[in-house]
Amino acid sequence: MASSTTAKRAIASTLVLACPLIAVFFVLKPRQAKPETKPIPLKAATRVAAVPLWSESPLSGNLPYQWYTQKAFLYRRLDSSLGSASIAPSEHDAAGDVLRSYQEVGGDLEGAGPTGPADWMLSPDRRWLLTYLGDPEKRFWTAISLDGKKHIKCPARFHFQPLVCWKSDSSGWIELFRGDNGPNSASYTLAANPVEGPVTPLARSRTGYNGRPEVLGGVDGDGMAIATWVTDEQNRIPVRVFHMKQPTVPPARMRITLPPLANLMETELSPDARRLAWVFVIPDHAKHGLRLPFFKSSTPDTVQQLWTSDFNGGDMRQIAVSDPKTGEALTAVHFVRWLPDGKTVSFVDHDSLYTISAE
Repeated sequence: MASSTTAKRAIASTLVLACPLIAVFFVLKPRQAKPETKPIPLKAATRVAAVPLWSESPLSGNLPYQWYTQKAFLYRRLDSSLGSASIAPSEHDAAGDVLRSYQEVGGDLEGAGPTGPADWMLSPDRRWLLTYLGDPEKRFWTAISLDGKKHIKCPARFHFQPLVCWKSDSSGWIELFRGDNGPNSASYTLAANPVEGPVTPLARSRTGYNGRPEVLGGVDGDGMAIATWVTDEQNRIPVRVFHMKQPTVPPARMRITLPPLANLMETELSPDARRLAWVFVIPDHAKHGLRLPFFKSSTPDTVQQLWTSDFNGGDMRQIAVSDPKTGEALTAVHFVRWLPDGKTVSFVDHDSLYTISAE
């Protein structure tokens, strides 16, 4: 019994002597410096115009504007009609013909319902405008040349929220509908007398679908790229590419890794289908530090950042934009669009429209 008590006393004495030594060790131990992250240098954007009222209006994801030249764009007015604007006065009336033709064929978007990227959309070569018209039970696609001289009208094959995009070579457009029995597609051409094509069943995706699908655009001639806005545990989003000329082949799949802590807000495919522009919502810990998530007041402010990448997600990088006059960072970026050259993007921040090189 005595030996047991002696052993306990010896252990207790050792701990008493060891604790101060351990404390001194941790105090004197050199701390490893945290790796410094270099801030991304700001690039001054070019403020090109004060934007119309649509900049502050909810549009359910529909495109409010698209550039048809490097200096001029079409935009959706609040009354659902189309208007044109230019950052060069000499080009202000360049779209007058297509606007008149759009109204003549009944181009009123109100009540038309979603058709994919927009209820109207410009072709990649910026020579055609496609719109979706008619009553809910009888819809028509109408393609109008930008000079207003040509109208091509085709009955829509699907009447309930189809996914639509132009073919990447601007030779026509693709319509895809995800039914209970799998995806179906229809292909249209800009032929003078287009023939209503058959509905083609497509091979099912091996993994099915989760989340809201978002049409990225036409790729590889007859392909349609669709992203799903649900990230996995590695913050990746799935992208599928359907090829209409190979309906029995399952869609090609890839996953694009998003920046850490980034939530996807917008994405836009370049006219040549090689690059993507992104808008991410990211917590701004720089202002208030990393705060504890279980306090309601600890939610950090967020910033909306502009990023670009290759189509497959490679070369993902931020374009840190700033106001050209104040030099302050622009942190409310939205409505990002590619200009026709595929090298420049535009975006809205508060009440201003900006452009900046994506190179």
